[in-house]
Amino acid sequence: MLSSLLLLWPCSLPAIGPDDDVRVKVEQARSLISEAMATIGTTGTPDTTKKKALLADRPEFERLLVQADQLLYFSSADPLRRAIFLVQQNALPNDNVALEMVYRLYWQLGKLLAHKGNWQPAAESYQQARDTLETLRNLSIDSDEPEKQRKEQRKAYLQYLQPKLRKVYYQLVDLLLKSYQTSQDAKFLKEVIKTVEFLKQVELQNVYQDECLVGSTDSVDKHLDSHTAILYPVIFPTDVEVQDRSLELFFLTSKDAGKEADIQWLHDAAIGRTSVEKTEQINDQASVLLNHITHQNEINEKGECYSSTELRKAGNYLYNRIIKPVEIRLKEDGIQTLIFVPDGKLRTIPLIALSDDRGQFVIDKNVAVVTIPGVSLTTSVKGKSSISKHSRIFLGGIWKGEGAVEHQDQIQPTLNALGVGSLKITETQESLIQIQQFYPNSKIFIDNDFTIENITGEIRAAHLAPYTIVHFNTHAAFRADDPDNTFLLTHNTIKDPANKLIMKDLQDILRLGEERAVELLTLSACETAKGSDQFTDDRAAFGLAGIAFKTGAKSVLASLWRVEPKRTSELMRRFYQTLADGKTNKVDALQTAQRELMKFDPPPKDCGGENTRKEAFVKDWAPFILIGNWK
Repeated sequence: MLSSLLLLWPCSLPAIGPDDDVRVKVEQARSLISEAMATIGTTGTPDTTKKKALLADRPEFERLLVQADQLLYFSSADPLRRAIFLVQQNALPNDNVALEMVYRLYWQLGKLLAHKGNWQPAAESYQQARDTLETLRNLSIDSDEPEKQRKEQRKAYLQYLQPKLRKVYYQLVDLLLKSYQTSQDAKFLKEVIKTVEFLKQVELQNVYQDECLVGSTDSVDKHLDSHTAILYPVIFPTDVEVQDRSLELFFLTSKDAGKEADIQWLHDAAIGRTSVEKTEQINDQASVLLNHITHQNEINEKGECYSSTELRKAGNYLYNRIIKPVEIRLKEDGIQTLIFVPDGKLRTIPLIALSDDRGQFVIDKNVAVVTIPGVSLTTSVKGKSSISKHSRIFLGGIWKGEGAVEHQDQIQPTLNALGVGSLKITETQESLIQIQQFYPNSKIFIDNDFTIENITGEIRAAHLAPYTIVHFNTHAAFRADDPDNTFLLTHNTIKDPANKLIMKDLQDILRLGEERAVELLTLSACETAKGSDQFTDDRAAFGLAGIAFKTGAKSVLASLWRVEPKRTSELMRRFYQTLADGKTNKVDALQTAQRELMKFDPPPKDCGGENTRKEAFVKDWAPFILIGNWK
């Protein structure tokens, strides 16, 4: 296992004597780390009673590791290199204690070199720490406990590793950017994207508690044409100990599909910023924008109006930091499709709702926006879409919500989880019938027929004529880190709240192989992308973005917040009507429908008395996002 961790500087190591102070510290640190690992069951020990007792003893675990870190602290490079050599020399296969020591030593060496301004050697040490951490994450638990206990032990260990991993990775990104500044070597920018992509993969694994979600080697950036670009922001969290960085932007383009994309780093000097803004400012403005959009035309508890003016101020702030730096490139390069890889709080807002200094929304510009969770966390984008009026569509949903359990207190937990007051969705039947008119080969399953059994049997049995589109008009709940309460409402749950169509089940239903992969999964209902924390859970939004990757669907269409059913139905009708001609790709069809919805039943003024340019409220058309394959 340690063979992949290359020994650096072996020829320059000083001789190591039997009384060497480094050797003593390494042995003492190993003993402490071994004892610490035993407290969460990550090393084999016959004393299972002690192991169980210490499983919840987090302070003891942390205390032992702090003592080990103190022993492994060295103020110069030579002792650190000696320590790394000693640990690797004596390591056993799958030796998680040795790996714990190695990543700590490489991390410390990287910090030491960075302090001296040796950016590239520091980055190399950090890369060794990163690779060691990745190996640690993939090690299985060595324990005699039952499977459930081992899973709990592994979960506890991964929770411990997560903040360390984030610090190492973000600090590595910082060093790679500094290395690029001094060398102008594009390989450092490629390493930046690679490192951030791994972080996104780990986060998606945590959201779904599924370590089998591994990034694709056939990443999206390998399939760009001359009219498609990737906008890749990286937001540095406040707890990763990276100074003078908050938001960094990367712009990926390619002249020829199949060739490696060119990466441009839009750093501060290039976009005219004179000072680095704090991450909190960016997150706060994203929250302000989201709050004003979702409550547009409402009065808050202070009697103040959530006005269009304040909405545009926040949208303009974010536009100037995310879109404006690439505005000229978008025009000069003739970019028609912009692939957005949101990060942090940016996942909770639709990019098309940002506005420039003149008040023009992104959707008004000649570029279509599609969202992906990561360039390696997206299913294949090869070839053109097979959607046409001849496509088969599975149309299902909840309309009257009849057949609920007799007592309200039995269904109330389901209502609470979904964030709704009623299971009824008024426009379902009419909406599905309208879509069916454009696709005669589709089938409708409503209320009593919208069951897990019918969904499974119908979709999986369609071998000769597979469904191209699966459209669910139902409530959904997305809960970060709680896959058992991330579910779609079916008639099964109405009858029995414990019988849910959870994400793992949906994955099993839709994963039909690349040849039969669903082109589009539509989640059309109330708050299908809402997280557990009202409108603020960026991890739940990230989980939504990962649905396409997890289920194997090529793309997903969903909404980021609750939209009035009449407007949702109208948007879906226009979207599917445009898509049926077989000439318009999915993202263009969506944004055409959104532009038309902007003119649908527009109010003349909002509650603040402001003219809204004769357009519908932003909250009605902006939340619908296309995730994944845009073709």
